[in-house]
Amino acid sequence: MDNTSEKEYDKELSKNLIQYLSNIIDGNNATINDVKSIDYEVENIKAELNIIWVFFGEYNKSSKAGGSHIGESCNSIYELKNITNKLIEKAKFDKNLRIQFITTFTELKRDGISKANKNYIIKDFGKFSTKETCHTCNGKCKITCNSCRGNGKHRCNYCSGTGSTQTTYRNHMGKLIYTTTSCYNCSGRGNKACYSCSGSGKVRCDNCNGHGYFIITHDIVAKAKPEFIIKTDSKFANNDLEQFLKKKNLLFLNDTIDFKYINKNMNRNDDKEIFTYIGNSVIIKQNFSVHSKEYTCYAFSNPPIPFIKPTIFDDLFINEIEFLNSKEGQKKYISKKKALSFFDSYSKLPILDKAIKEIASVREKNKENTTYLLIKATQGFISSNIASALSNHINKFMDKISPTYSPLIWVIGLLFSFIVTIVFFEYSIEEQGTKIIFDSIIKFVIMSFILILIIYPLDLLLTLLKRMKIPTEYRQKLRYKEPLKLFTLGSFIILSLVLSYGILSNKNYVPKSNGMPQYIALKILNDGCEIFKDNNLDICEKIDFNKVITYFPVIHRIPIHSDEIKYINKLRREYTMDIFYLQNNKFK
Repeated sequence: MDNTSEKEYDKELSKNLIQYLSNIIDGNNATINDVKSIDYEVENIKAELNIIWVFFGEYNKSSKAGGSHIGESCNSIYELKNITNKLIEKAKFDKNLRIQFITTFTELKRDGISKANKNYIIKDFGKFSTKETCHTCNGKCKITCNSCRGNGKHRCNYCSGTGSTQTTYRNHMGKLIYTTTSCYNCSGRGNKACYSCSGSGKVRCDNCNGHGYFIITHDIVAKAKPEFIIKTDSKFANNDLEQFLKKKNLLFLNDTIDFKYINKNMNRNDDKEIFTYIGNSVIIKQNFSVHSKEYTCYAFSNPPIPFIKPTIFDDLFINEIEFLNSKEGQKKYISKKKALSFFDSYSKLPILDKAIKEIASVREKNKENTTYLLIKATQGFISSNIASALSNHINKFMDKISPTYSPLIWVIGLLFSFIVTIVFFEYSIEEQGTKIIFDSIIKFVIMSFILILIIYPLDLLLTLLKRMKIPTEYRQKLRYKEPLKLFTLGSFIILSLVLSYGILSNKNYVPKSNGMPQYIALKILNDGCEIFKDNNLDICEKIDFNKVITYFPVIHRIPIHSDEIKYINKLRREYTMDIFYLQNNKFK
């Protein structure tokens, strides 16, 4: 390439890199025209790629109860292990096994790079097997019966092992007469044959299924696996370039560097073969500006691939970052209106719009770190601190406009559970103590399960309604396990606290409630029923709710005084009042 052509090539390379950078930042508080090239330097570099083929042996072990030998037979486990070790050593060091493999990759030349992306089997030694005695039964196929401990029989429970039974009766003179008869259950033997082993004292060995041995098989192969070392001679940023290339795979290197195969015959170790490839590429150091601020980017190959990336988006998103660092931006609570405003603002910027969609499709936990998604969206032209701040903010406002579940409905469920537990369970435990604690726990679990069955569809409906204002591609994945875990934990805490208080009050360690929560509940129900009744809507009687109220534990366990009778009479109609008067007379 002459000097003029080389300058044209360098100029074209710079132009391609500037175009690449312009496309990334376009629309993100900047336009294509905001990216200005200042100057550039281009360097031709050489790269040396060494693909190291490591040779090794491996085997798959299988075990089968009973059967016959598979492949070549061995006389013992020791012989099988010995053969396996020898073949594995042969796979590593026997160069005759790898001749065909080396010849193939030598003929492939440069194409050998693209083929070095997997392990290869270079020799299948086949299967080798041996019989191994079952250690449980020692090859006898049967083991001692656990039921009878090898005796083959059990003592007769009916006659206690005596073989006879004694009966007593009085004769016509009133004397006690004792008679002894043979036990009908064991026919006078005093014992019965063991039902597990049918009297033999032995049962089939479950470990080997009654075969007494196993067939142990080793399927042995010789393999080659690729490793690589890449070296470059750049004067610009050689260490950064080498680190960048080491993280890539061989297919990437093959596509970006023009390699040629050089046969150096560099088999330094007996278990390795090294194939060397020499390639040429180019590095460009590009100085440019965005909004008059200068940056430097390093890229290699053509089209250019940046490997040292300036944090352009730290400056392009400066307004967003300044807001997040302000007092208002650091508030934990965001209103839905404000969240929609953030969404409208962020979704107008292509990079942030892409990040929002990625977060919505991937995020599965409330506190999940999504920084890597923003770095991916910006193609690495952002610092990790800024990416973290922006992604956390996106998570925060997305939870408002695209919730994954409705916390309020679950909180209401827990509140209801707390009230019911206080009203129905605490007083019962307070009166009867630990005698009914197991019964209370079972009832609480059933109640919680019913609540979950009611809450789940309500939660789904409310969540879907809240998400309707944004397009489908921005909606986060629904979460079902997270609210269930929180509800279960909350229910456990509620049950523990209520039962603990009930037990302690039963032992007189803490003040007793004396049914006060139930009286409060009765008053609330009474007021509600009266409101319906005053408006000619006596719903309580129509649905027989008055009968339900009579089952409150406090009504059945505490003597009802005359002033309480007046309060309760107001709560019910004639039928309910009769029940309370009867109960009052009973208590008296």
